[in-house]
Amino acid sequence: MKMKQNGEIKQVKLYGDNLNTNIIGSAYWGNSRDDIYKRFLTGCEPDGVKFVSRLLKYMCEGSISILINEDSLSNQRVYNMYALYKDMNNPDGRMNINSSWKKVSDLGMERVDCENVSLVHDCSTQDLIIIDDKNLCFRRQMNSQTLMVNDTWTLINTKFPLIQGQFWDTYPIANSNRTVLVIDVDQIRKASIQVSKRLSWERTALDLIWGITYNPTINILSSFPYVIVYLGLEGAILFENVRASNKIYATLFFDPKSLEGDGNNRLGGKLEKIGECILSTMAYEILYDQDGPDFSRGIQSGMNLARFLNYNGLIFKNGVLTYPYKDLAETAIKNEEVFASVLVKDPNITKLQLGGAHNANNDWAIINDTEKEDLMEISKRIVVNGVEHALKKVPLGKFGAKMTFDRFEIEQLNSISQVLNEYVKTKQRKP
Repeated sequence: MKMKQNGEIKQVKLYGDNLNTNIIGSAYWGNSRDDIYKRFLTGCEPDGVKFVSRLLKYMCEGSISILINEDSLSNQRVYNMYALYKDMNNPDGRMNINSSWKKVSDLGMERVDCENVSLVHDCSTQDLIIIDDKNLCFRRQMNSQTLMVNDTWTLINTKFPLIQGQFWDTYPIANSNRTVLVIDVDQIRKASIQVSKRLSWERTALDLIWGITYNPTINILSSFPYVIVYLGLEGAILFENVRASNKIYATLFFDPKSLEGDGNNRLGGKLEKIGECILSTMAYEILYDQDGPDFSRGIQSGMNLARFLNYNGLIFKNGVLTYPYKDLAETAIKNEEVFASVLVKDPNITKLQLGGAHNANNDWAIINDTEKEDLMEISKRIVVNGVEHALKKVPLGKFGAKMTFDRFEIEQLNSISQVLNEYVKTKQRKP
């Protein structure tokens, strides 16, 4: 918990697509077997940047004085989304007062017509600008040069197609030293970028830094000073563009015991609001220290918050389904470091005779950077303390009774596992 700052009021401005989510859930209700009937539960919650605004107010309470300006959102077209939620903790569907509700499917979206008033440039000083670009009307109709204020921290959550539309065409990248982009790795994959999934953390990180640095489809991302790419609930990568040296540094945050997508498989539902969680915690770090925000702490807190939200879901309060904002805010500011972190090796590209490209650091393994002892000493620690205690910051692969920390063995076994899973999903007559 951070100490309360002085009486200075921090100014926050919100832009982006204006969304609300209409929540639908159903459960059996009653005190006896004869009294049970099905009841539909509802709720309506802000989405996107409005969700970030509500959560940020709870997070800053008692530590940072803030004033959030949402006027621009009232000038934007409103989108109403619909989503189906289910109580995952009660498979029989019986309503429980302590039930937690998780999203199982999206039910579509409708546009509410309104006057889309052109935004007037706001010359007032802002400490932070937060933008949520969901590829709806905002990016197509807004000139970013009329919205942005020089030397102001700007947090942007964006989607595929990446960096397209009038907003991005007019974005002053050359003067964007304090711009932070937040992107889902699946939005990068939609751009036909080959980023491996569920093989190893090293392989995914190298694929991403290669694509962002060298692939002409998305290498415009390397022009921004900071890019945060999140990998489900299990990891994230921070890209930092040091323009003075024309070099990109990438830091991988990862759960050593999991792979990308494990949380989704465990939940059995749809993941939600990971980007908004990172926006909220990064906004808190920037407001707390604008001269040197702690990106590592912001990403760690954001991923912890996303896990808490998706694992615990919504609650039934005052007759409606709603997010537990107070609990979310308390989780966000605990500053727990659950994820290990490591600096990703530079891909160090060298050209081959056939005109292709070769990754000279293809054999990079996290264990070589985090463990300075030789394999014999590591093996002794494993025998004495067990592998999970001896190697807390190293990716581990567990396959039944087999446990391994060798990157290439993990990749090979995960590759076989994926082939077998695909075989099981399809109805095959031949082995």
